Amino acid sequence: MGKHTVGIITNMTAKKNKSGKYKKEVLQPILGDLGIVIDTYSLEDMRKAVERLMKDEVTFLGVNGGDGSLQKILTEWIRQGGEENIPRIIPLAGGSTNALIYYTGRKPESPALTLRKFVSKFKTYSLMYMENNLLKVTMEKEEFPPQYGITFANGVIYKFIELYLENNKPGVRWVLRTIMEVIGGITMRIERFLYYIEKINAKIYIDGKEYPSNQVITSILSTLKTPFPTLTIFRNTDRDVEQFYYLVTDLKFATIVNNIHNIFFGIGEVIKGPNSGDIWIGSANQIIEKTKEGFIIDGELYKPSECQDIIIESGPTVAVTVV
Repeated sequence: MGKHTVGIITNMTAKKNKSGKYKKEVLQPILGDLGIVIDTYSLEDMRKAVERLMKDEVTFLGVNGGDGSLQKILTEWIRQGGEENIPRIIPLAGGSTNALIYYTGRKPESPALTLRKFVSKFKTYSLMYMENNLLKVTMEKEEFPPQYGITFANGVIYKFIELYLENNKPGVRWVLRTIMEVIGGITMRIERFLYYIEKINAKIYIDGKEYPSNQVITSILSTLKTPFPTLTIFRNTDRDVEQFYYLVTDLKFATIVNNIHNIFFGIGEVIKGPNSGDIWIGSANQIIEKTKEGFIIDGELYKPSECQDIIIESGPTVAVTVV
């Protein structure tokens, strides 16, 4: 029997945590003897935190961080303990984890408030759970251990996330304003904005079926119907338990603009001409992308050193606590 039921790992380098607003001294009193909060300042700290919580045999795991924090911790947990020993996840607001919170039918709240609600429901035996599988991402030619997360993307999405991180993760208003600026800049053929719609070289195989183009604007793969808050691109797509959703497209920019509502919100058919390119949306068990282009997993950026096979397949199932 472990020493604690709940383990919380806080990434103190995440933007929301740098002020110390949600550090151990704040969160630990909320958990009391029920759990332990560990503040971390580096990947090595995270590794040691995972090791300690595994020895404690915690039943619940919360990651208090920003984009990529949950992905890093889950990957490290599976590396140390295997795919069969993942604790139940307490989704704490921050970055890409917000999509997981919306998946449970809740809205992001402060980590302190979420933990208070968790403790109350735990003590009254009223916790509920939803299951969701992870993506497993590997690169064949590099010493790159499998990475686990919820959403994979490249192309224009990767470029936007790269810009977002370069600007120190600004707020939603900045994101919306920047998207409109980029669309306007592309429409006026301003060179620095055209970068965002340059197609990347990628040969993609979806469950063995070859995508017709060697270049794409983006590919988005996710186990969530809404991989990014408010964007319901997989609204009308179904998947089996061990599958994930995918969108792969090389549509021309004008076609995307003309169909932007249909694409972003999954409403109606995409209307395109004979030379507009393709858009494939569906569900799959495995996708192989032959490319040297960068990609993201839950907000964390990766860049292959050479062209190689990036293999994305359905990973283990996790239980997500509804708080």
